[in-house]
Amino acid sequence: MDRSTLPILEHLPEDCGLVFFDGVCSFCDGFIRWLLRADKRHRLRFSTLQGETAQALIPHLASEKKSIVLIWKGQAYVRSAALMQMLQILDMKVLKAFFRLLPAGMRDGAYDWFARNRYRLFGRKSHCTLPSLSERALFLS
Repeated sequence: MDRSTLPILEHLPEDCGLVFFDGVCSFCDGFIRWLLRADKRHRLRFSTLQGETAQALIPHLASEKKSIVLIWKGQAYVRSAALMQMLQILDMKVLKAFFRLLPAGMRDGAYDWFARNRYRLFGRKSHCTLPSLSERALFLS
């Protein structure tokens, strides 16, 4: 994924990642709120899987809406690999070490189970939560 051929990514700083999430998932909304608080250096930008940016950059992944996707330095990460990379970006070594104790296949299996059941466990929203004024610059359509 070359930044120069993707105009959407051209205006993002080189050391920023782009997180795609399910905008109507209540759990996902809470997770994004947690990332916003944890990202003190503002290295992450956000967009919903239902948005225009996802449709332009990752249409094959956006249609599923079962995975979190991270675009970081030209590479796409999905499922538990995306979560592990976000922990790396946020310099959360202890949490990453804890999750690293589980093999990737086990992490992805747990992720898939959770993704299938998250609406039942946490609910679904009728629309995406709007970011605050101070957060808007971190969100893409």
